[in-house]
Amino acid sequence: MSIPSPHPKLMVIGDSLAQGCRSLSVDATLCSQSWSARVAAQQNWAFQTPRHPRPVLFDLEREIRRLNPVNAAASDFNLGGFVGRYLENIKGWEQDGPAAEECFDNLALAGAAVGDLYQRTATSSHKFIEDTLQGDLMKGLQISKLGDLHISVNGRYVLNPAKKAEHADKSMLDWVEARLPENLFVQIGHNHGLFEVGFSASISNPNDPVDSITQKGGNFEPYWTQWQKVAERLARLPADVKQIVVVQMGKVGAVGNLMPASDERKNGYAPAYEPTFSTHPRLLGTQLAPIDEAVVKVNGMIKDLLFKAAKAAGTDQRLVIVNAYQLLEDADYKNSRQVSRRIRIDSDATIDNRYLDGSLQFGWPLPKEKLARGGFFSVDGMHPSGVGYAVLASGVMDALKIQHDRAALLEQAYQEDRLLSDYPAELDMVVGLLAILRKAMNVGHFDHSPMGDLSESMHFADLLRVLKTVFVRK
Repeated sequence: MSIPSPHPKLMVIGDSLAQGCRSLSVDATLCSQSWSARVAAQQNWAFQTPRHPRPVLFDLEREIRRLNPVNAAASDFNLGGFVGRYLENIKGWEQDGPAAEECFDNLALAGAAVGDLYQRTATSSHKFIEDTLQGDLMKGLQISKLGDLHISVNGRYVLNPAKKAEHADKSMLDWVEARLPENLFVQIGHNHGLFEVGFSASISNPNDPVDSITQKGGNFEPYWTQWQKVAERLARLPADVKQIVVVQMGKVGAVGNLMPASDERKNGYAPAYEPTFSTHPRLLGTQLAPIDEAVVKVNGMIKDLLFKAAKAAGTDQRLVIVNAYQLLEDADYKNSRQVSRRIRIDSDATIDNRYLDGSLQFGWPLPKEKLARGGFFSVDGMHPSGVGYAVLASGVMDALKIQHDRAALLEQAYQEDRLLSDYPAELDMVVGLLAILRKAMNVGHFDHSPMGDLSESMHFADLLRVLKTVFVRK
C-alpha cells in the first residue's frame, strides 16, 4: 500500500470551520486561507491544502456580486442563472479525472458531523452521488439532496483526490492513522444543531438547550457515542503524533448573523436578535443565553471525555484544548458594546462581530462602497471572514505558546479577503431586502418555504434555506 508523505508536520480533521469555509462556500483559495494554513505559514510548516478545481457546487459571494440592484425587489428576488451554473459545476465534478495530489494535509469537510471523522470515505461519498444523480444531472436539483450532495462531492475529492483504489475507503481518521502527523488539529461538532441556532435563529428543543446542540447529525449513533469513538481513536494514536489540538465550539451568541434588535442589554444579551442573513423570525435573548450556557457545558463534557480516554491510554500529556468560546467572547463587541473588543487591522480598518455593513466613500475617480462595520464574519454571518480565521489562528498559537506576528497575520488576512478589502455594495441591498421580508413575515404577508426542485425562479430567501442544509445535519 502506498502511503504518501508519512509523518507530516501537521494534519487537520473536522468540519467547515476547520476546512476554511466562508460565506457558505468552499474552494481552493478559501482552504489555503484557513486558520490552520495560517498557523502552518507562520511556523514555516509544509502544509498541503485541498486544491479544488472549482467551488464545491456554488460560490455565494460571487453570486451576490453578480446581482443587479435595479432588477431586485423583495417580492421577486432570485439569483438569475444560478441553476445553470450549479449544474455546470456538478458536471465538472463528474467529468474530473484523478488529481496530481495523492492526499492533502487538511481533510476537514464542510458540513461534517462528528461521525464523519471515522465513517465518511471517498467510496461512501461517491455512492451517494451515484445514487442521487443516477446518470442524470437534473436529479441534482432535488432540494432534499443538496446538503448531502455537497459534502459528498467535497468528500470524494478531498479524501482521495488521485482516485486511487488503495485510498478509496479511508476516512479522515484512517488517513491520520496511516500518516501519523507530528501535530493533529481537530475541530468538529458545529453541525449537530448549533449552526441552526445561529443562522436560522431556531432551537430544535427549547426545553433542553444541551439536546438542541447535540443532535445525531445524520445517520450516525447518538452524539456522545460518536464522540466516544473519536476520543478512543485519538487516544490510541502512536507516539509519532506528538500533539493533538482540539478546538472547542464557540459562543453562538457572538456570531454576526444574530444582530441585536435594540441597544438594550440585560446580563450581556439584547431582548431579541434578528437573523440578518435569513427570513426566519427573531430569537429572544432569554432563549439565546441558555444555548450559550449549553455550549460551555457541552465543551466541558467533550473535554472530560477526551481526557478520560487519553489518560486510560497514557497519552493525555499531548492533548491540548483550545477554548474557542472564550476567543469569541473576547471579540464580542456587539453584545458587550465595549470598544476594546473591536479588532484594529491598521489606521484605516477596524473589524468587529456585527453583521457586515458598508458605506459610500467619495473619492476619485468614482465613489466606492467600503466596509463600515462588522468584518469578523463572512456573508453568512456564521463562518469567520479571512480576518476572523486569522484571529482564531492567533488564538491557537497563543494556546500552544508558539511565537507569531499577530499584526502582520491580521493585515495579510484583511487584504486577501476581497469581501473586506473590496466590499460588495450588492450585499447591503440583499440584507435590506431580507429585512423587509422578515417584517412582512411577522404580519403574515410573506411565508415562503422551499419545495420541489431548485429552479431559476426560486426566491432568494428559499434558496438560502436550501443552501444552509449543507450545515444542518438531521
